Amino acid sequence: MPITTRYDSTELQVRSVNREKRTIDFIASTFAKDSYGTRIDPDGWEFAKKIPITWAHDDRGYTPSGGRPIGRAINLRVVNGELKGTAEFP
Repeated sequence: MPITTRYDSTELQVRSVNREKRTIDFIASTFAKDSYGTRIDPDGWEFAKKIPITWAHDDRGYTPSGGRPIGRAINLRVVNGELKGTAEFP
C-alpha cells in the first residue's frame, strides 16, 4: 500500500479589493509545507519597498504581458506568520 503525504501548498489568498485605488490586499505565503514538502519561514523574508508583479511570475516574455510588470507589491510585511502585502495596478 503506497504512503501518501498531503502538503498544504499556499496559494495567493486575496483578502480585499479596492477598485477605486486599483489595489488588492493579499496573503502571499505562510509556513505551510509547499508542493515540494519544504517550508519558508515568513519571518526570514527580506524585501524591497516596491516589488514588480509579473503575470504568472514571467520575467522572460513567455506570457502575453511579454515579461513586463503588470503592477507592484507594496506594504509587504509579516503578520502572525503570514507574508501579507498589497498589489497596486496602473
